[in-house]
Amino acid sequence: MGKIRFEESKMGRFFSGKGFYMVLAACLIAVGAAAWTAISSLTPPPVDTGELDSSAPSDGMVLVTSKPQSGGEAAVDKKVSDISDTRTSSAASGSKPSSAASGDADQTAAPVADFFVLPVTGDIIKAYNDTELQYSETYKDMRLHTGVDIAADRGTKVKAAGDGKVTDVYTDPLWGSTVVIDHGKGITVYYCGLNKTPTVSKGDVVTPGAQLGDVGEVPCEAADAPHLHLAVKQNDQWVSPLALMGMEK
Repeated sequence: MGKIRFEESKMGRFFSGKGFYMVLAACLIAVGAAAWTAISSLTPPPVDTGELDSSAPSDGMVLVTSKPQSGGEAAVDKKVSDISDTRTSSAASGSKPSSAASGDADQTAAPVADFFVLPVTGDIIKAYNDTELQYSETYKDMRLHTGVDIAADRGTKVKAAGDGKVTDVYTDPLWGSTVVIDHGKGITVYYCGLNKTPTVSKGDVVTPGAQLGDVGEVPCEAADAPHLHLAVKQNDQWVSPLALMGMEK
């Protein structure tokens, strides 16, 4: 028993002295080491660099930013076909004449029209309007109409509206067989929906009333009554054909 008391007394003195602090320090070191090991084993969170990860699977959604409309015009809240107007001239497309004769004709200045006549005689079945939508029987939707439709039976002779020069003859998938005439002063007239073989060629100089061809069909207006689609550009802008010719009521 005496020996046991001796050991207990000796241990008590050890813990009551510096030994207590040594044990406490050892415990703190052990706890710190365990915490450091646990923290080191964790994977650091990804850093957002602001770049998209191309390897990430797409969910099919696309971010679309709004684009203000030019001129501050409001969007039209009606169905409009997205089929574009393909009427153009060879001058814009850069096509070259196939012969020296036609090349010489292309260099001839276009006569300036002093007056205009209607290419065909008939009722206006659809007026020009570049701001308000009109119903299309062919496409069953609303769209602008940058020309004027003059009723005429198939085979009706189509005449030149004034002095000018034929700058192009082509077949358009929407507007059919088309003759384009430069009437001077920045005025270009498109005679659309003719028969497949117009009676004029590129480079021809025409006078008022000269025959250009016959009324055929306008594919993009096929559901309407037979007619000639007449469209006019002045300085590369669509304008009202009747207003330009001084015939608008």
